[in-house]
Amino acid sequence: MVAACEFLEDLGLAHRDIKPANIVILDDFERLVLLDFGVIKPVGQKAGPTDDDGQKAFIGTLQYSSPEFLLRKERNDASGWRALSIYQVGAVVHDLLMRRPLFGEFVNPYAALVNAVQFEQPTVTSATAPSYLVDACQMALIKDPDRRLEVVTWDSF
Repeated sequence: MVAACEFLEDLGLAHRDIKPANIVILDDFERLVLLDFGVIKPVGQKAGPTDDDGQKAFIGTLQYSSPEFLLRKERNDASGWRALSIYQVGAVVHDLLMRRPLFGEFVNPYAALVNAVQFEQPTVTSATAPSYLVDACQMALIKDPDRRLEVVTWDSF
């Protein structure tokens, strides 16, 4: 998953909707495929294909979006989009480690999920996963994007 994110980043693209439903693991368990490029955006471009007339309407999937992307206050540069992708990868890893969806207890009403994305800091634990992966996941879910980028990199995973 990280290799797919790094590949897109090298091409100057932001996926913006990394979530479990957009990931397929092939039958041999040797390869993961990232799907659904419906909200992809070239880094630095004022409006992406799914941004109407430069308006910053929310796109993607709320449950797996970082707080800055939810409020559309993301930085439109490589670091800003990396912060979102790292958060979304952390959210997917959270689901795998915790064996439940991120913020699953907050999905209804919708306002509760909006608040959870902005203010609830998930706890990630695992008795079987390597500690570096648990730590990377926990750090990837830090709410502040600048702090997130200070403490986690793609190599952390």
